[in-house]
Amino acid sequence: MNIKVHRGLDQIGGCITEISTETSRVFIDFGLNLPGYGIATTPEEDQEMVESIFAQNKKENEAVFYTHGHEDHVGLFEYIPSNIPQYMGEGTKELLALKYHVTHEGAKLKVQELQNNVSDEQEYKDSLSKLEYIEYKISLLNRMNLWKRTLPRKKPAGILIGDIKITPFFNCHSIYDSYMFLIEAEGKRIWHTGDYRAHGYMGKGLFPTLKKYATNIDVLITEGTMLNHDEKCIHENTVSKKMAHIMKTFKYVFVLASATNIERLASIKEAAKNAGKSLYIWSLFLKKTMGIFTER
Repeated sequence: MNIKVHRGLDQIGGCITEISTETSRVFIDFGLNLPGYGIATTPEEDQEMVESIFAQNKKENEAVFYTHGHEDHVGLFEYIPSNIPQYMGEGTKELLALKYHVTHEGAKLKVQELQNNVSDEQEYKDSLSKLEYIEYKISLLNRMNLWKRTLPRKKPAGILIGDIKITPFFNCHSIYDSYMFLIEAEGKRIWHTGDYRAHGYMGKGLFPTLKKYATNIDVLITEGTMLNHDEKCIHENTVSKKMAHIMKTFKYVFVLASATNIERLASIKEAAKNAGKSLYIWSLFLKKTMGIFTER
C-alpha cells in the first residue's frame, strides 16, 4: 500500500489522506481549512484542488470515506467527482442533513421576504442563489453511501473498495457519530484514528476497541490536536458539575455551545437539572440535534 497525506500534517483540520494499491485507492476525509490554519482559499480554489487530486494516480476502484461531520473533515464533499462513491456514518448524514435543512429554512424565509419587498435586486439574486446552493448540497448528501453504527461489543462489517477493505469503528468525539478506520490491503494493516477523545461520556470504549481490533498494525495515522497541549483534559462529567456550581451561584446563566457537540449539550442539560434551573434553548438547530441524540 501507498500512503499520501495531501493535507493535515502541519495544521489542524483540512484533512485529506490517500491510501492506494495498484488497482484501488481510498481517501479518508476531504476537509475545509479551518480559519487560522492553512492557506485561506476560495470555493473555486478548493474545487480546483480536489479535481487536481483526482486527476493524478487514478485507479480502477476509488472511494471517499469520512470520519465524522465536522467541516474540516467533510467540507469538500460537494467537489468530489460524481462517479466516485462517498461513504459516511448514518448519524453523520443525519446531522449534516439537519444542518442544511435548517439553513435552507432560513434562506427560504429570506427569499420570500425579499420577494414581497424587493428594494435591492442584487440582494434578492444573492439570496436566491444561496437557497439553490443549499438545495444542491442536500441533493448531493442524499446520494451518500451509509453504514450503521454497530452495537457495542459487536465487530463492524468491512466495506470493500477493490482490494482495499475499510472497517469503521465508532469512537467518542465532540460531534456525534465519529469513526476510526482499519484499512487492510496487500497483507498490511493501517489504523486511522480520525479525531477522538477518551474524556467524553462515550470515551470509555476507546481503549477496549484499540486493544481488541488495533492489533498487528503496520502504520498508525493519528490526529494530534492536543499533542502540544499542557493542560489536562477533564471528563465531561466534571465539566457538568462545574457548570452546575455556576448555575447555582448565579440567577441567570447563558451558555454558548456548538449545536453538534452533543455530549456537551448533555452536560449542560444535566447541570441545569442538578442546579434546579429551567433550561431554555434559543436555537432551532440546537433543539433538533438534541432531539436526534435523545432518539438515538
